[in-house]
Amino acid sequence: MWASNFHWSVVLVLGAVAIQALEIYAFELPKHRRLVRDAPEFAMRVAGLSHFVVALFFLLTGSRARGGAAWARLGALSLGGAGVCVAFAWLGGPANPLCLAGFYVIFMAHAFRDEGFFHREHLASTATSHSDSNRLWLQAIAVAVLATIVVPVYVYVAFAASDPAGNAWLAAFPIKAGEREMSMIRALLPGSWSATEIFAMFGLPFALVAAAAAIPVATTGPAWRAHMPLLKVLALSTALVVLGGLVGGVPLRLVILMHFVAWFRFTTARLQRAERLRPAGVTMSVTAWLRGTVHGFRVLHLGAAAVFLALIAVNHYLVSAPPLHSLAAH
Repeated sequence: MWASNFHWSVVLVLGAVAIQALEIYAFELPKHRRLVRDAPEFAMRVAGLSHFVVALFFLLTGSRARGGAAWARLGALSLGGAGVCVAFAWLGGPANPLCLAGFYVIFMAHAFRDEGFFHREHLASTATSHSDSNRLWLQAIAVAVLATIVVPVYVYVAFAASDPAGNAWLAAFPIKAGEREMSMIRALLPGSWSATEIFAMFGLPFALVAAAAAIPVATTGPAWRAHMPLLKVLALSTALVVLGGLVGGVPLRLVILMHFVAWFRFTTARLQRAERLRPAGVTMSVTAWLRGTVHGFRVLHLGAAAVFLALIAVNHYLVSAPPLHSLAAH
């Protein structure tokens, strides 16, 4: 399923590339006037907005949203999320390697949890509760290994960027460090620190967590082999994140886009199974049709994506900048 999700994510990116090509070659727009400047990021944002809206729709129309306690919990989590966003922006946002490392580690922990959920839904009927426990340990190992690699690398980039002697090779490195977090890293790590020392300080604790999580898996014999598909997915996703840190943001954006695609395809498959069990001729409300049928879900999800795409285009071409015909006249 990972390969299929990757395939459909690439298809979405190619759709954004097609829009970008029209802007460049058909309309000959300068870069600052193009709707699509970064095709993977544009595809990720449109898919992400529709993903969030559909998730919110399912949340608000589901049984869990009933009652004052549920609304209080949702409000508290929303405020907490808003606070994290404000802190992320205040600390420099994507320009801060520490913030960026933290974002991807937290996002991948969330993504790995969902992959474990997908895997559990597709486990064979012979899978035991013990092997299900191994599934959770495998997810913990994947997150810890990812943090072992990502966090010390980002810290070292920020640390080395404040060293004038290191700027030559850092100039070609895709990850950039801002002044604020370079000062923060220097305050945290005064003096001279080698790469080995930084990796030991910021990577070793996560490596120990990974090793500790591996003990229960290693002592259960062949039971963990039931989760080899999940292990492969976790390994491939981790490799994409690491590759993104080395060559730039395209693999990182693909990882996020694949998460949205995975949920779309998983929900579609789940609704298809439910439809086969539903008696024919059942009358459904609009909300139930959108939530409980394949066609309704696709209308909801793809319709939301189309609406967001149209709103973004209208805002970009007609609201935030002069219309295209005025540019053509010049």
